[in-house]
Amino acid sequence: MKFSLFTLALLLSTKAQAEVQKRATVADCLNTAKVPRSLPGSANFTQAIKPFNLRLPFTPVAVAVPSTVSQVQAAVACGVEYKLNVTAKGGGHSYASHGIGGENGHLVVDMKLFINVTVDNCTHIASVGTGSRLGNVAIALFSQGQRMFSHGTCPGYFPRLEIEWHRLTVPSVGVGGHVGGGGYGYSSHTYGLALDNLVEATVVLANSTIVTASTTQNSDLFWGIRGAGASFGIITQYKFQTFPAPSNNTVFSYNYNFNQSQAAAMHKALQEYANTTMPAEMNMRMLVNAYSFGLQGVYYGSQENFKRAIAPLLAKAPFTGGTGRISTMGWIDTLTNYAYASLSTPLDYDVVSRLQDIMFVDF
Repeated sequence: MKFSLFTLALLLSTKAQAEVQKRATVADCLNTAKVPRSLPGSANFTQAIKPFNLRLPFTPVAVAVPSTVSQVQAAVACGVEYKLNVTAKGGGHSYASHGIGGENGHLVVDMKLFINVTVDNCTHIASVGTGSRLGNVAIALFSQGQRMFSHGTCPGYFPRLEIEWHRLTVPSVGVGGHVGGGGYGYSSHTYGLALDNLVEATVVLANSTIVTASTTQNSDLFWGIRGAGASFGIITQYKFQTFPAPSNNTVFSYNYNFNQSQAAAMHKALQEYANTTMPAEMNMRMLVNAYSFGLQGVYYGSQENFKRAIAPLLAKAPFTGGTGRISTMGWIDTLTNYAYASLSTPLDYDVVSRLQDIMFVDF
């Protein structure tokens, strides 16, 4: 089929007009429902749609910013009415930019105002808003009876930014997407994944109804959201079983200068160790780049017990030209150590702009 330039221009103009009309009608719907929102052209909208991965920018039709569950319901209803894909945004830390839709034209529901963290003094179950950041959650849990649950760390480490990194107060991952996708971290081998500690969730479904999902209520939905949470609804609140925060944490790192064959031998030794004598208290990760090979992690126990536990691995590791560091830290200091920054995250911290400011500094 052939199109003239006039026909093609007309088609593009018609499509653009349809997008403008869609934005206007959805904006009217959100306004009528009294749902706070950010629209294209506003400074708030520009900030709200900044991707963590700068290579994947997308533009939603609008960004709803609810502060109540009823506003989340209303936003979902507006999206359904105008046949829009509705996407929940937690911390906005998705490498594929799923928090802003993963493509253009979604209605984004930004959960950033759902940041409550409350621990029940009797059951020690924590209620956590799904817009909360992991660092803020960890601080709040520790301040309420020195509690914790297993979760990850963020950000990852940028070696070239080592000199400047300490200047950043970097936002940690949002709990919503982190738990919905698994939630692996430096306590997973001891306490399980974050989703293993999940006991209940409040979910707004596509028909705008609110349901509770747990092992006893809507158990099929509860099974689904633990690993594929974004596919089934907008989760407004999680409930987690918490544990006493360990106070005696051995933080360690071993850095090696390996050639290829030595690195392969170390990898094999680590696999054998993990499958045989590695105790539940041991949590570690392996870092590999073009210049070095490293092991780092946390052992929940004394340095003396750690040294006994790590000995079988070090006995097989070709520890040539390497260095090791071992220290004892409290729970919050341990989390801060692997966040490489403050755990506390402001509501609207612009990590993207801060990283752009320093990415091209020569060291």
